[in-house]
Amino acid sequence: MKKYALLILGLASFWSCERTVFQESGASVDPFVNFDYLWNEVDEKYSYFELKNIDWDSIRVAERAKLFQGMSEDSLFRVLGGMLAQLRDDHTNLISDFQISSFGVRFLGADQFDWRVIEDHYLQDPYITGPFVHDLLRNDSIGYVRFSSFTGTMSAKNLNFILNRFKDTQAMVFDLRENGGGAVDDVFQLLSCFVEERTLVNYSRILLVLVLHHHLQEHFYILVKQEMHF
Repeated sequence: MKKYALLILGLASFWSCERTVFQESGASVDPFVNFDYLWNEVDEKYSYFELKNIDWDSIRVAERAKLFQGMSEDSLFRVLGGMLAQLRDDHTNLISDFQISSFGVRFLGADQFDWRVIEDHYLQDPYITGPFVHDLLRNDSIGYVRFSSFTGTMSAKNLNFILNRFKDTQAMVFDLRENGGGAVDDVFQLLSCFVEERTLVNYSRILLVLVLHHHLQEHFYILVKQEMHF
């Protein structure tokens, strides 16, 4: 039985990098050993049990009862993936040579976005400026900006150009539907263009696993207005 790799994917991950929380080591063919290893790693390193009201101990009892000696790798993977799915977190995935487990938060609601429909029926002569696709709609009265992924490539020049292009419109739409996540700094840079005063926009919890004890760090992100140049 192979060890699997647990990844905490860094917002929606909302963070730009992928981080392997544990690596292949001490591989075992015993499904109970593999299960306990994964459960313990998550128990020590996941920081949102209390915030999300998750009873991780009860989940262990229920999921461990599904194990049996001689079960296939695929069957064990389904149990392990099902256990992780109860975290309700698309940033925590189990990866093997043959499958990747994920929660699938985007399937919780109806799909109301189709980029092809927007391209075919709304965009006439779109600009591509850095990570943005944008155009004027409704007789140039509305500025539309599609931001599909936080790529970390946004610049002040990109934003200045777009905001200057749409400064005389009646409204501007930033379309972030089904954004795949990525570099959180993109979010802060974008929001800083629209806040009028110091504003709390993000709160995060990071669990540091140390040799002798664990430490939960809390981070607050406060933005101030960014001056744009037109």
